[in-house]
Parts: sequence; structure tokens; C-alpha cells
Amino acid sequence: RAAVGGLAEVSLGRLAASQATQQDVKKFGVALATDRGKLNDRLAELAKREGWELPADIDADHRAKIDAVAAKDGLEFNAAFADTVVESQRATIALFRETAQQSRVAAVREFAREALPVLERHLHMAQGLQRDVAGR
Repeated sequence: RAAVGGLAEVSLGRLAASQATQQDVKKFGVALATDRGKLNDRLAELAKREGWELPADIDADHRAKIDAVAAKDGLEFNAAFADTVVESQRATIALFRETAQQSRVAAVREFAREALPVLERHLHMAQGLQRDVAGR
């Protein structure tokens, strides 16, 4: 789930970087894609060490959410992007908190603990975008 969610957030970030109409949304899109890309790389390294195979692409549910955001434009795009990222970050943070506490693999627990501050920062930033977009 973490791998698919990470791929989806990179895709969402890239979409915002190219399609958003507000500079702060574009800037956050770049940061989201960059940061999640780095986390995805670390997860891939961990999976390789542990002998796990990660999904190579986004699942249908995540693809539908990205497509729904991509279908919007202007302020509607900005709002849909912010809403989708907030929802995604909340779910991802819950997954990573659970993993940090309950994984049987120490390296996975450590990865989840180290990733949480990045994910929480993204949530905070996305919530700020929600407020900004709603105020326009």
C-alpha cells in the first residue's frame, strides 16, 4: 500500500506542478513529487534488501482519483488537488504510524518512523493550501 500510495503522490505532485494555476500549489506539487520520489527510492531499496517485489504502477483506485483531479482546471483543479492530497496524507500517515509500531521487520519500522515527519509536513502544507484555495 505504501508503494502504490507513493507512486500516486508523485503523479499528483507532477500533475500539480504542470496544471495548477496558483504558484503555491505548483511549488507544493514539485515538493510532493520530489519528497515522495525520495521516499519511494528508499522503500525500493528496502524491498530489494528484504527480497520483496513492489508494484510498478498505480492501482485503479488511485488512478481514478488522479484522473478526477486532472479533469478539473483553474481554481477547481487547485481545490481538488489540495483535497485529494489531504485525504491521501491522512491515510498514508495512519498506515505509516501503524507500520512504525507493528511491523515485524525492524528496518521497515525504522523507515516508517523516519518518513512520518515528511508525510506530516505534506499534510500540514496541503491543509494550508485547502484554506488558501477556499478563501479565493
